[in-house]
Amino acid sequence: MTILETLTSKKGQFSRAIWHRACKVRAGSPAITKITVATVRAGIEYDNKASVIEKRENGELPKENAGLPWGEWEQYPYLIQHKGIRYARLYPTANSNTLVEYRMDNRVITYDDALPHLLASEHKKTGSEKPECITVKLNDIIELY
Repeated sequence: MTILETLTSKKGQFSRAIWHRACKVRAGSPAITKITVATVRAGIEYDNKASVIEKRENGELPKENAGLPWGEWEQYPYLIQHKGIRYARLYPTANSNTLVEYRMDNRVITYDDALPHLLASEHKKTGSEKPECITVKLNDIIELY
């Protein structure tokens, strides 16, 4: 079964996802890859999430859903397409222990080792809560089970 077939067979089920991506690094720095392992859900309705409903009621989110900030739905509610790239719409679970690993020159390094090479946009955000949903390039997903 392909990643896309697995993704679209998940209607709100809890799944383990593993994906990777190249980090944005400073000029002259070696390539760094970030690998993420997380418990996620797919195929759910954003507006039906209890946390989203609560945020709409208390004013943290607009009363009405404004739609996607970029891209368009290719296969609602699983797949978004933007500039020819397909993205999976995933929902990290609130109590998920997300594991992140950085690799440079095919060896595991710590975030602190990676930090001097990373652009500011790659730095960890302190104090920020988990996002309601994330989009991951479909081709970057290694496993979904």
